[in-house]
Amino acid sequence: MKQMTIQINKRSSEETIEKFQKEMLALEGVDRTLVEVEEGEIRIEYDEGKADPAELLRRIQQYDHDVL
Repeated sequence: MKQMTIQINKRSSEETIEKFQKEMLALEGVDRTLVEVEEGEIRIEYDEGKADPAELLRRIQQYDHDVL
């Protein structure tokens, strides 16, 4: 299991975060997604044999999370 931590802009709404977490957890190989708005972080635990880190990053950007 690998963990990815990404720094983001802190402007996301609670509704957007909930929708984002549900979509990420639906992806094959993603076991856990945690969004820490106050810290400006997204943490994702994933199976590196099933999930592609580049695809995970693309999904984060689709949700208008500004990756820093």
